Amino acid sequence: MSSGLFPDSTAQVKSAFAATVDNPLIQADGTSTDDGSPTLLRMVNQIVDELDRPDLVGAVRHAIRFAIGFWQRERFPFNDGVLEFATVPGQAGYGGAGLAGQNVMLAIDSAVAIDGSNTTWKLKPVPLASLDALGDQDQAGQPAYFAKFSEGYRLFPIPDGVYTVRFTGHVRLGAPATDADTNAWVDEAYDLIAAYAKRYLALHRLKDPSLKQAMDVAVSEASTSLKGLATTMAGTGVVQSYDL
Repeated sequence: MSSGLFPDSTAQVKSAFAATVDNPLIQADGTSTDDGSPTLLRMVNQIVDELDRPDLVGAVRHAIRFAIGFWQRERFPFNDGVLEFATVPGQAGYGGAGLAGQNVMLAIDSAVAIDGSNTTWKLKPVPLASLDALGDQDQAGQPAYFAKFSEGYRLFPIPDGVYTVRFTGHVRLGAPATDADTNAWVDEAYDLIAAYAKRYLALHRLKDPSLKQAMDVAVSEASTSLKGLATTMAGTGVVQSYDL
């Protein structure tokens, strides 16, 4: 018989837990109203259900965010993107608040500048320390070079007018901001992130070597599948080819 502090069954545990956690997909009786939409909350609930550990919702959320942070460094078709900004006459550096809300580039494939008549030319990347060797740092004109600093960019020559600068390449795609949100990490990459999150939990929380070993296999299979999709898309010209 239950003491009142420790429910007698898994269903009662889920019911008691659901009453204390803001989890709209789990009802008071422990049943789910998950409609299959690819959201962060759906991934949390599925992992909790598969592990049969309704007490680990917080740990599962952390594991998912850890997994996304880890795989951000890998390039997939869904984390290619564009960073675009307008130059200001006489301003060499661009970053911080000026690029707020824009993609953060992890790798740049193409960098171009566009003038008011839609003439486009390539910008050449150089190390920040090498800018001085290009000439007078107060020189103004059409930008021809760019250098990366922190999470910003410096152009040379200093723009003498308004130009559009456009970078394309690998962008940082973060975790969904709220439970109800979705993006590719909980959609196209669902299997990869869920498997890596469970691997993390097996290693750091559950101390379960068998689960960790099984998730190593699942992570490898999901990663190979996504990278195969990238290769296929590159071969059809849908996305630019790149080394995986």
